[in-house]
Amino acid sequence: MLVAMVIAVRQALDYESTWRAVGVVVIGFLVQAIVLIMIIRIFGSS
Repeated sequence: MLVAMVIAVRQALDYESTWRAVGVVVIGFLVQAIVLIMIIRIFGSS
């Protein structure tokens, strides 16, 4: 799934460098993970 995301970002943003697309995907993944952790801590079982 991450490979598909890298290819999609590279094509959608018209990047020539695959590493730049990898960076965008990694940053997006980290933001998503942080938000998910915050939601779990707020609404998780006590």
